[in-house]
Amino acid sequence: LYLPPTSMTISDMWDTKIQNIYGDTDSVIVSLAAKAFSGNTTLKKLNCKIQTNLIDNRTFYGCTNLTDVREIEGVNIRIGNEAFTGCTNLKTLKFSKNSTVGAVGYKAFQGCSSLESEFPCSYEGMEVTSEAFNGCKNLVFRYYDQLNSIKIKAFIEYRYSSNTTYNQLHFNECK
Repeated sequence: LYLPPTSMTISDMWDTKIQNIYGDTDSVIVSLAAKAFSGNTTLKKLNCKIQTNLIDNRTFYGCTNLTDVREIEGVNIRIGNEAFTGCTNLKTLKFSKNSTVGAVGYKAFQGCSSLESEFPCSYEGMEVTSEAFNGCKNLVFRYYDQLNSIKIKAFIEYRYSSNTTYNQLHFNECK
């Protein structure tokens, strides 16, 4: 599906037969509603500008074949509860150069074991809730010293570097 050169809101559940969504530089998604693509097992790529401060709850929940979401643009982006839960093949979540993430909801990326993206923490700090990255073994955090609120078990099975200083309780079972 090729998006027209306009700003658009994605609401409700979209057609579950769509595999790839593309757009040019003038194609901009400005809002992603809760459950917009939830359960869509055919969606593989979303490759257009997403200009928003919120990826709502369960937006991509259970999109098991989703591999790429590009290019997310915003400041202090909030990623809702279970927004990407169960996206087992999600490898790339690309943020634009100056984008930052301010909050990551409960189980937002649970089971995203293929995710290898670099996460830009907000300069004002990033809140990470319980089990947000449960099972994410390949993530990289830019400015991870800005993590200002980490709930218990936020990074279950997250592979962290040896210079990480957070309480081991938060990194339960990290590799």
